[in-house]
Amino acid sequence: MARQDKDLKGKKIAFVHIDTPYGREPLPLLQALAKRRGFELLPFPYAPPGNEQSAVWTQLRRARPDWTLIWGGGVGQTVSLKEALRNGIAPDRIASVVWLSESDMKVVGPDQVKGVLKFEGAAAGSEPKLIQDILRDVVGKGKGAGSREMVGTTYYNIGVMAAAVMVEGVRRALEVTKGGPVTAEALNEGLRSIKNFTADGLIPPLTTSKTDHQGGGMGRVAQWDGSRWVPKSDWLASDQDVVWQLIRASSEEFKKTGT
Repeated sequence: MARQDKDLKGKKIAFVHIDTPYGREPLPLLQALAKRRGFELLPFPYAPPGNEQSAVWTQLRRARPDWTLIWGGGVGQTVSLKEALRNGIAPDRIASVVWLSESDMKVVGPDQVKGVLKFEGAAAGSEPKLIQDILRDVVGKGKGAGSREMVGTTYYNIGVMAAAVMVEGVRRALEVTKGGPVTAEALNEGLRSIKNFTADGLIPPLTTSKTDHQGGGMGRVAQWDGSRWVPKSDWLASDQDVVWQLIRASSEEFKKTGT
């Protein structure tokens, strides 16, 4: 948002989110960033699962935000997009958490939501080498499950990412055990020692440690062009100093209270 508008000072950013711990989780970070960057944060929670959001979007339309960030999952996301369009919010001024897939865009209308932005932690599409390998060695040899059209879509690639990271953790655990049985302790050690792992270009470089399970916090912005998600930025990590301040504060609170 800051890159497109050059400066967020004085801007209004609406945060439409499901009213659950997951949906409320970004609030402390967004509040901290509002102070840092000088924008006004306008939270708009809706009741789970998100089938009914009309009242929220009526309020949002009156607030006239410069940007709208949607943070839900499942049906809540498609309902948010439909309500945004119904209330005259321009698609290219809407940004989403990772949970928007090609199938979600088809539900709303792929041409209607052209321009919507989202966070991408794993590359969508069939271009990454790992996805090409799956198409050739699994699907192409009749060993696949489900529709071939799903291979390379957003949620499919997120699943491949999760599996690839786990396999890399096991590979490193085998180095710890020198080829012996992989114990829970060895696997933990393996998963906490991943270095510059990209799964052959599927994900940004991932480096984990005992103190950083996040692995760098990198991702990129992708934009819906009417038929697919197209990268709009390089892999990047934003405001990690603020993120880690909040992590440490939360950790200290947990040590004191256990909650």
